[in-house]
Amino acid sequence: MYDVVCSAARKQVDAALAEKKKLVKQKNELITGFRNQMKLVDVLKRQVLHAQMREGGRERESARARARERERENSRTHNRAHAHMMHHTLSIHRHYAHIHACLDAWCG
Repeated sequence: MYDVVCSAARKQVDAALAEKKKLVKQKNELITGFRNQMKLVDVLKRQVLHAQMREGGRERESARARARERERENSRTHNRAHAHMMHHTLSIHRHYAHIHACLDAWCG
């Protein structure tokens, strides 16, 4: 009888040890999976950061290109205005020289 009780107790202990071993294995698998997920999250965060930096660089370069284009346009506008002003200035000087010549001829 004592052997039967010991045998039943031994089976329960073996079953409990097997269950414990199974649970420890599952725990280790979960921890490994969690660590892998954390590594993946870190990699994805870095990729997002790099993508944002690239996009920001493109935006900054685009803003610089727009600023350069505005500067060129302003320069062209300034050059056209300057040329227009010089044309009128020369025209005024010619008229002044003509008036002066007429006055010299008239007053004599």
